[in-house]
Amino acid sequence: MADSKHNAKALIGLRESALLLLMGNKYLCSEVFLKKIGNYIKEDLIKLEKEIVTLKKSFPGKFINEVDTDGIIGKIRSNAAAMMETDKGNHNSDFLVTLGSTLEADLKAVEEAIGLIRLQLKGKSTSYSAVSNIVRQTKDIGELLRNMFIGAIKIGGVLILVFIMALLFLYVTMPKEGIYQKKITKSEIRVAVLQQQILIFNDEIKAVSLKIKAMEDNADLRAQRIEILNLDMEIVELKDQIDNAEAEIETLEKTVMESQQVIETLRSTPIVNRILRLKGN
Repeated sequence: MADSKHNAKALIGLRESALLLLMGNKYLCSEVFLKKIGNYIKEDLIKLEKEIVTLKKSFPGKFINEVDTDGIIGKIRSNAAAMMETDKGNHNSDFLVTLGSTLEADLKAVEEAIGLIRLQLKGKSTSYSAVSNIVRQTKDIGELLRNMFIGAIKIGGVLILVFIMALLFLYVTMPKEGIYQKKITKSEIRVAVLQQQILIFNDEIKAVSLKIKAMEDNADLRAQRIEILNLDMEIVELKDQIDNAEAEIETLEKTVMESQQVIETLRSTPIVNRILRLKGN
């Protein structure tokens, strides 16, 4: 089991190097990066060779189907050496992609060889191509399903979050009964104040009218006549204030009536329809 993990680590390192090459990034064409990647490949190959030797030694006899891993590893090592050459004329994106594709194909061959060795260690000798293809395809399918499952979870999580945020926004902004109830209360208070003012204005008009009548009985003096005219103007102003108050009351009563109608509509509309802005039947 430990050998399997070590093999996996070495192969993962080699696959990462292949992926870097397949990217064909122009910045990786520099001599510094190429030498680094080449050294990574050499180090991983040394580890892989040791692990394969250890794996083969654990077999108590001769393999029924001899597996040649040295040839494949030697080919990978040669490609790594070519990549580390100082001739920059070959170091371009196409050169990197070609090396990456070759390395990826060689790694698949190595995986197939290791898979066959393990099968023979278990006493299940079979033809190289058939078993290795099944092992590789099973692994690929498993990895694909795993990635699809993880992707589906991520997408589902994002969609759920967006849905919750949308519902929250619609709930916060939906028409609410309390808003219109406040309008009604505020309007009714204002109407009561205006009605009280109208009563006061009428009382003032009566008082001024009585005062004018008393003065008219003794309006010989010019000063008294002028005061009567001023009192008449005061009555006109009071009547204007009454008219304005009555007009405002009419507007407020209309607001109360409209708000009551909205409240009745909201009460008869299901909460889901109100959130989604759907009209009731």
